[in-house]
Amino acid sequence: MNVARVAHLLGEPVLTTGFLGGALGAFIEEKLKEEQIETNFTLISDETRNCIAIVHERQQTEILESGPRISDNEAEMFLTQFPSLVEKNKLLVLSGSLPRGLPTDYY
Repeated sequence: MNVARVAHLLGEPVLTTGFLGGALGAFIEEKLKEEQIETNFTLISDETRNCIAIVHERQQTEILESGPRISDNEAEMFLTQFPSLVEKNKLLVLSGSLPRGLPTDYY
């Protein structure tokens, strides 16, 4: 999300995608839309993880919850719609660790 937000601030059209679930997932999508960042997420049954950054004395500490588990069906739903998203965009950024449940070669 941070890459998308910076590109958007630089005036580039951006589409965010991936997996979102639960109340936190809905909150993230709502905030992106408020920033006028286009979204196209695959909804999952598990809750999106919370990532907390604490800034103290010019240092940053991150607290990262365990991520959601992606089911085989959810992984397949994402891959089904992914090619059409790639065709509509000039640049693709894959970032972050893979959620539990996805094979190591998913990227």
